[in-house]
Amino acid sequence: MSGEHTDVRGPGTSPCGTCPYRRDVPSGVWDASEYAKLADYDAPTALQPAGLFLCHQADRRVCAGWAGCHDGNELLALRLAALQGMSPHEIAAIRDYTSPVPLFGSGREAAAHGMAGIDAPGPKARRAIERLAPKVAARGLDVAVQTLPAPWTPVDGDCLTWAPSTATRLRDLGYPARDIDVAGWADYGAAIIAFVHRTVLVCDGDPADGQVVDVTARQFDPRLPARWLIAWPAYLDALAGATGVERVTLWPEPRT
Repeated sequence: MSGEHTDVRGPGTSPCGTCPYRRDVPSGVWDASEYAKLADYDAPTALQPAGLFLCHQADRRVCAGWAGCHDGNELLALRLAALQGMSPHEIAAIRDYTSPVPLFGSGREAAAHGMAGIDAPGPKARRAIERLAPKVAARGLDVAVQTLPAPWTPVDGDCLTWAPSTATRLRDLGYPARDIDVAGWADYGAAIIAFVHRTVLVCDGDPADGQVVDVTARQFDPRLPARWLIAWPAYLDALAGATGVERVTLWPEPRT
């Protein structure tokens, strides 16, 4: 067991007041990328996302609307969480959860409702957005990173899709994130490259002052964090050590 879900809690007593699964929440409160995730959990178990759907407002707690809308017995994410060390008590709380407020009957229905007013949110939706903005801004990057989806067992090539989607999610949360490439040099002097890897840099200015968010680094070493948040200079050194290369640099290297 990896233990990465040992601190995740089950749903709260009731879905939060802006939960996208609630029928009484106005349309257009959340970004389109958030609504797009809901229908994926309607798919057959084997085709569903591997990550738990966490509450947008409560740290490390499963979304109560998600738990109440979907059949817990059919959720791939819940089965995987059990294997990754999540408490059996919390697993049962998710599987047996019943919402005290009306929810949409499927993720697809919830997404359709949420998207209907995405381009022109009504007054009630705008008030909800204004109330949410300070809460979203107050959440630290370290907290936000722990809510990110991550592949169960990343393999070579996964970084090409996971890094862009991770950068998009972080931008939606208000962080200056972009996907970048780094090169691992087997022999820097002879210009022999061992690998090129795509990851995410969160930075407003000089990359040296930025932080890296890497959700696929475990393809190199399973001991690395599933959701790795680390300062840019330390990341370059740590990835070089984990992969056994001479050095890791930005790719392509800036010309001087």
